Amino acid sequence: MSPTLFLKKVIREQLLNIYLLRNNNQKQVICYLLSVICYLLSVICYLLSVICYLLSVICYLLSVICYLLSVICYLLSVICYLLSVICYLLSVICYLLSVICYLLSVICYLLSVICYLLSVICYLLSVICYLLSVICYLLSVICYLLSVICYLLSVICYLLSVIVLSCYRLSPRNV
Repeated sequence: MSPTLFLKKVIREQLLNIYLLRNNNQKQVICYLLSVICYLLSVICYLLSVICYLLSVICYLLSVICYLLSVICYLLSVICYLLSVICYLLSVICYLLSVICYLLSVICYLLSVICYLLSVICYLLSVICYLLSVICYLLSVICYLLSVICYLLSVICYLLSVIVLSCYRLSPRNV
């Protein structure tokens, strides 16, 4: 049964009980209404805790994905940096070899610059992804704490409903 249908069923049952109690003492009806409200609040808080927990799981998965992306970008930045070093060395060797190789050295130098820029970009991307992973992890922690708080609120509301219901049951009834 879905949470919405369950909530509708509970409300319908409680309204029927109120209808059956309409000829009773007004104090008993108020106590019963308070218990119904507390019970409904506990159900709502429990549903909120479930939603917050699911959100925390989603944020945690997002933080893991962002962390993996940051690792990949960091590795790419290292590879690009190594490529830039290799291209720079090739440009030096080609320059020393001859004037004919000078053109090749220019090309390799340009490639080294491009690779270096790529390495810088990939490094910046890795930093951004790492920061995103940290933010998503913090969000997952916050959502988890919210789910815990909502669950505790649902327990408190349930206990209040039980206390109020017991007050209703212990109150003297009309004969």
